Amino acid sequence: MAVNAIPTGKSVVLTLQTGVDENGNPKYKHLTYSGLKLDATDQQVWDFAQAIAGLQKFTLNQVGEINRARLVQA
Repeated sequence: MAVNAIPTGKSVVLTLQTGVDENGNPKYKHLTYSGLKLDATDQQVWDFAQAIAGLQKFTLNQVGEINRARLVQA
């Protein structure tokens, strides 16, 4: 049977390096921003993440995107 994915949500995850632990390994904090427009392009999500990162006191390490969808039988 065929299945269709219906987009239901989009989020961006910023990974910030907050420092190092006692062994010198980096420590990270993750910030998730939900409610992005479903039709936002990768470039728009990237630009949003860069703008938010510029307001943080910690260094941006990575940007991720989460796309949620509801699966329905075709």
